[in-house]
Amino acid sequence: METAVERKCKIDQCKGRYRAKGYCTRHYRKWRKGAYRKTRYKCCTQPDCRKPMGLNGLCQEHRQAGEVSQKEIKTPEKSEESEKKEVEAEKTETLKEDQK
Repeated sequence: METAVERKCKIDQCKGRYRAKGYCTRHYRKWRKGAYRKTRYKCCTQPDCRKPMGLNGLCQEHRQAGEVSQKEIKTPEKSEESEKKEVEAEKTETLKEDQK
């Protein structure tokens, strides 16, 4: 019978026995908590953000912040002329209704 090669933790100078993903039990727990650069899930694309990635490569927090800024961009302020035209249109509508 062949003996299996004993696997060791991939952290330098660690003599712990292999558990999973190349780590011993102690380092595997740290990896699961995100202590090492390689995480167990894809991370947000914003600098220094290590939260799980959702839609469009962003975490929930950054995605919501982006949605808020998009709403601010998409709602331009009305000019005075367009406001005057709207008021005049409303007045003419009410006059027409009154005449009926």
